[in-house]
Amino acid sequence: MAARQFDCSSFVRWCFANSGVFAGNVGDAVTYSQTSLGQGVPWSNIRRGDIFFMDHIGHVGIYLGGQYFLHDSPSSPTGGVGVSRLSDVVDRDDRAYAVPWYDIVDGVVRRLV
Repeated sequence: MAARQFDCSSFVRWCFANSGVFAGNVGDAVTYSQTSLGQGVPWSNIRRGDIFFMDHIGHVGIYLGGQYFLHDSPSSPTGGVGVSRLSDVVDRDDRAYAVPWYDIVDGVVRRLV
């Protein structure tokens, strides 16, 4: 964040911080550290505004509802900050996964608000 660039975890932190919600210190804004924020929620109870983790806790996004989520990833439609659907294929261009996002969801959900 100090370099004025986001990765997925610093983007999530920035979104919540700009809404007045604590989502970790700037220096601690790493995906794994965000797994202990707020309260744990079962995947079956995910709701708009919850953060959830993917790719063996290597990626984090904010659930928007209706199977959509906001995140910062080269695999988003914009190649950065963007909205994806859980059924969208990850890494469409380089075929690193060639699976839908929901196939790499870890099932870890945290509710900060």
